[in-house]
Amino acid sequence: MSNKVKSALKRLNPKHSLFGKLFLWFWLATIVLISSTVWLSRQFSDDNQIRPVSKQQQQVLTQVFERVEQLNQRKRKPRDLKKLAFHLSRQFNYAIVIYDIEEKKWFNDLPTPTFRGESRFERMLAYDQALAFNVGRFTFAGPTQAMINDKSILIYVGQHRAGGALHSFKDQHPGWFIAIILTISALLCLVMAWTLNKPLKALQQTVQQMASGDLSARVANADKRHDEVGKLSQDINHMAEQVDSLVSSQKRLLADISHELRSPLARLQIAIGIAQQSSADSMSEAQLSSLTRIEKEADEIETMISQVLALSRLEANQQQQAFEQVNLSSLVSQLCQDAQFEADAQSKALVCQVKPGIELNGDGQLLSRAFENLIRNAIKYAQQTIQVVLEEEDKTIHFFVQDDGGGVNDEEIDKIFTPFYRASASRNRQSGGVGLGLAITRSAISAHNGSVTAENAEPQGLKVSVRLPKVH
Repeated sequence: MSNKVKSALKRLNPKHSLFGKLFLWFWLATIVLISSTVWLSRQFSDDNQIRPVSKQQQQVLTQVFERVEQLNQRKRKPRDLKKLAFHLSRQFNYAIVIYDIEEKKWFNDLPTPTFRGESRFERMLAYDQALAFNVGRFTFAGPTQAMINDKSILIYVGQHRAGGALHSFKDQHPGWFIAIILTISALLCLVMAWTLNKPLKALQQTVQQMASGDLSARVANADKRHDEVGKLSQDINHMAEQVDSLVSSQKRLLADISHELRSPLARLQIAIGIAQQSSADSMSEAQLSSLTRIEKEADEIETMISQVLALSRLEANQQQQAFEQVNLSSLVSQLCQDAQFEADAQSKALVCQVKPGIELNGDGQLLSRAFENLIRNAIKYAQQTIQVVLEEEDKTIHFFVQDDGGGVNDEEIDKIFTPFYRASASRNRQSGGVGLGLAITRSAISAHNGSVTAENAEPQGLKVSVRLPKVH
């Protein structure tokens, strides 16, 4: 057997191929649909078939006619045509249908579902000769005309055609039969849709978790499937492992470098301090200014390294979180008092609205750092006014900071919480910072199972909102 044939057979195997599953389920659904359509069409076509009577049918018609003539010659003649139909049916073991020509009524001994309507028999009244035709699971022949009680009647004889219980059920309950066929087809299609949707839904959830920052998310039971979806799940898991490894390595490298830089930086700061003290009289003003500038840059580097290490510890869950009952109202009020000096120095108005008595079980130091970053950022980029609000609704604490600055471009607003990212319109080297403050804020809030979002305010400015659950 060639490799192409083996490949084609493997592709048709529903155990290892999504193509095979699609083919199999569609095939089964199509077979059921076609079978039911053919069955019903044959039934309706059979009902309309009209053909000459056979010799056996003609003999039965003759015998029935003779029997009716005998009954008509008795003194006690049958008066109830329905009972007559019943009597003839039992005697000849045939289904009997009688038509009263004068009263134009039908009489028979058949169950109501089997005798599904008189219209089929009435159509046969247009024919002058005896014919054979199908009604449901019966083949009728007739009519033969006879007299009973001075009434002219037409008699049809019918014989049940071969068929099992299913045929009988279909004949007696056609509506239920069609409903069952449709239900079976729907169930097959439902199983097919569920079979396809379940793994795709798992893939979607995993990708969404990864997109939200959870690089530990994996597609469950990926190794148990051997079709295209299973292979795609394995590829996504492999990709997630590679991305997680690369990001972890990058964070670890950044943290290691930052840690290693602290020692030489500390020695540099000590050397600068000694130089400033010992050479203040012998240095020119330009040299002293340069030395002061070096000291300022060294302090900024120290601040950046501290932020990098803090962020690394938070993202690696290495931060020792001292969770305790924290009075957020007092914490935010204190931050507002401290920030008031910075706002006054820049001639900006800081408005704080703090609802008293709001408490949370959390790490006060982490929350203070997160809120302080937001308030100081707002002061930095505001033009005139900064608004700070702390409130509580149901079991959720809302904290937001809004400024009246230039805001952030809509396409960049979701990226401002990314480490080292600075929005091009408002964040640059001249404004200070390296893009770590908001990243630290997001990690600190996430450690408390909260969320932080940003949006452009109207008519201008940026609004950063924090939501914290009271129970987490």
